[in-house]
Amino acid sequence: MTLHKTDEALGFLPLPGDAGKPITVVGTDAIRDNFDEMCLQQALNSRMAPGVTDVILNPDGHAGYGAPVGCVMVSPTHIYPGPVGVDIKCSMSLLQLDIPEDAIADKVGQLGSYGGGNHFGECEITRVNDRPSMQATADSFGLKDGHVSFLSHCGSRGFGNLLAMAQFKDLERKFEKWSTPYPSGDKKLVYAPLGTPEADAYLDDMALGANFATVNHLLINALVLEAFQEILPGGKGRLVYFISHNIAREEIIDGRKNWVHRKGATRAIPGGHFSLAGTPFAETGHPILLPGNPRDGSVVMVAKAGAERSAWSVNHGAGRQMGRKHAARTLDQKSVDADFDAHDILSNCRKYPIDEAPDAYKNFPEVLRSVESAGLAETVAKLQARFVIKDEAAADD
Repeated sequence: MTLHKTDEALGFLPLPGDAGKPITVVGTDAIRDNFDEMCLQQALNSRMAPGVTDVILNPDGHAGYGAPVGCVMVSPTHIYPGPVGVDIKCSMSLLQLDIPEDAIADKVGQLGSYGGGNHFGECEITRVNDRPSMQATADSFGLKDGHVSFLSHCGSRGFGNLLAMAQFKDLERKFEKWSTPYPSGDKKLVYAPLGTPEADAYLDDMALGANFATVNHLLINALVLEAFQEILPGGKGRLVYFISHNIAREEIIDGRKNWVHRKGATRAIPGGHFSLAGTPFAETGHPILLPGNPRDGSVVMVAKAGAERSAWSVNHGAGRQMGRKHAARTLDQKSVDADFDAHDILSNCRKYPIDEAPDAYKNFPEVLRSVESAGLAETVAKLQARFVIKDEAAADD
């Protein structure tokens, strides 16, 4: 499969026989050259599935459940559980506190469980971009330069997984009963035409999982704030934003209603877009929360008009470059832990999970360069990790 370059950080993957709109690919040369064949094949399978009109592969893209993690799939007529995933509404939230950086120099909290895999809670120091336009945007978001913030990554956990797996099994039974062929022979790309009882049942269950994830994040942020206040009485906090990267939503794309499936992809709508009218983000665009890794940091971004090319979406983070087993075989535990010590980052783990080490993920600065060079979004603030909370339970994603 050949990826074609159209700009510094944009390209496309043609369909076999040029049979329709090609897949939009976001990424610099360094990113594009390292997409694995399985990821590209899943992108093609997803694009050629019934009712799908557009697929975008983001720079964090890697092989996933039927569709790549780090992709956007658009359909006006069909709903696909696979390109939502089993951790329904896995999300990011950011709590900005009014506590200055030096107040936590010698204080650490244990704050609870996030579940396994790539879920985490991170105490950050907010560093606002010094460009005047970005400082104004940061002020409107409620970000405080040089102050403590808390970034959370978690979803619907076991509840969402049970809902999703039950839906997969039910749709597989229906496909077998109706003798319906699976798209590209892949059971993970089962679907339901919109308006059918099967589509309605999936959307109902997806909503249940999404509501659970929302309440989960709200509780996490409330408990985190309480924990900070126990150590630093009088501290106050404000939720900056909460945004999902595993969800399907009905949105207007290319002038008509579509179901936009974001699997490991994040909504990115700029200021002036009609969907933000009447909200606090109507002029600036909403905050985009992109986790990188503890060593290289995370960012808060805001969309630009160019995000229209990617169905108003960007990547959800760095994206894996090593599978979990590959990371365990390849990376050295002592080096991973020494890297955290060298960057003065504390963790609740005696040994940081090696399959979640920074080097198991793609080069985050290069991923960000891809997003910014493609004109999709720009960085409002960087988040510098001070301590990380991980749970070594099995992965939810």
